[in-house]
Amino acid sequence: ALSILGFIFAFPVYAVLSLGRWAERVSENITNAAGIYVAYGNKIIGIGNMPLIILTVGLAVINGLQGMAHLHSRKKTDMYNSTPVKRSVYFAVSYLNGFLIYALPYLFFLIVTIIMGAANGYVNGASLEVAGASYLTGIVMYLLIYTVVTLAGILTGNIIVSILGSAVLLAWGSAVYYILNIYKTTFYMTYYAAPDSDDIITYFSPVLCAMNLCSKMGEERTYMQYTGWMAMTTLICAFAAAVLVILCAVLYKKRPAEASGHALAFEHTKPLIKVIIMIPVSLAAGQLFSDIGSDRGWMIFGIIAGLIITHAVVEIIYEFDFRAAFRHFISTGIAAVLAAFIACFYIFDLGGYDSYVPDASDVSYAALTSDSLQSAISIYDKNGSYVDTNTYRLNNMKPELFMRGQFSLKIQVSVF
Repeated sequence: ALSILGFIFAFPVYAVLSLGRWAERVSENITNAAGIYVAYGNKIIGIGNMPLIILTVGLAVINGLQGMAHLHSRKKTDMYNSTPVKRSVYFAVSYLNGFLIYALPYLFFLIVTIIMGAANGYVNGASLEVAGASYLTGIVMYLLIYTVVTLAGILTGNIIVSILGSAVLLAWGSAVYYILNIYKTTFYMTYYAAPDSDDIITYFSPVLCAMNLCSKMGEERTYMQYTGWMAMTTLICAFAAAVLVILCAVLYKKRPAEASGHALAFEHTKPLIKVIIMIPVSLAAGQLFSDIGSDRGWMIFGIIAGLIITHAVVEIIYEFDFRAAFRHFISTGIAAVLAAFIACFYIFDLGGYDSYVPDASDVSYAALTSDSLQSAISIYDKNGSYVDTNTYRLNNMKPELFMRGQFSLKIQVSVF
């Protein structure tokens, strides 16, 4: 019921609202039929539909938690295990159910919305191709997020811990990338993060990846096209989802029946999960205190405080006992050593990032960019998409380097 209601708002209702808004813009000569045709394909029936992405993420989390909820009840687990049905069948039925709850309403209301667009003259063959490709992408992104949440449900024995575990699995990769990037920016004098490098972070979280796909298609103004980058991203996510499904099926069969009610289903995973949570949290705490206190000593204090607090919180969650905060310090020591090494790696430039200078023969050109240079300029490409000014300068301003005993610069002016 929730899925059907959500897709009614994400497709037909959203399409009607958009068509009404576009009709007003046409009457005011702000847009035209060609622009509406592109927008309908990209932002309504395409993956650029933001309500669709929000619904995809929401349903994936809800269905993932609901599908494995029986594992968190001892009564339900005993009942299922007492029936003459293989665990693999139970998993397959539960997983397929969560998939169909999303896929079938999506397909039905997508067809309805395509018919609505065709009736208004805003759908043709190209629109159908974009809608079909976007449907496959939406399915893949849903399956990836849904499978990650399903994995969290299998690894845990409590619904609250399952929710926390889902958040960790969905956000851990992007959080680690972001924290390490902050350390590079802080301690490497020669480090430069290109504006388009922010796209990399989306590959470490299926939620961010889905949002990025929506943003990329939604920003196109003058043409409607399902790009090769979108297809490649979809294939990578499909492969990741397939691997995770296999992992979930294996763990579902091996999951101890008595794990229901416990924080984690597999005892030997506790130290590992604890360590991978403690390291980024302590590094983030160290950077936070360093920014506030503007002193290296505050960074050390922040890292230690992050380790202690995270240790206590994780252990209390594991054991459902406040006294557990004073146990299991071996894994905390391992996390402390790793966090200290990572922090020292950037603080003291152990990798030699700032000291590296390429040979003159390895440098063909250079570029100079600064936010203070003509910062008021707005640049758009031939397709009408906004281009960051720094990115444009780096891609188009290429002064040549040559040797005359030392580096010299032959300036080539690039007008844009």
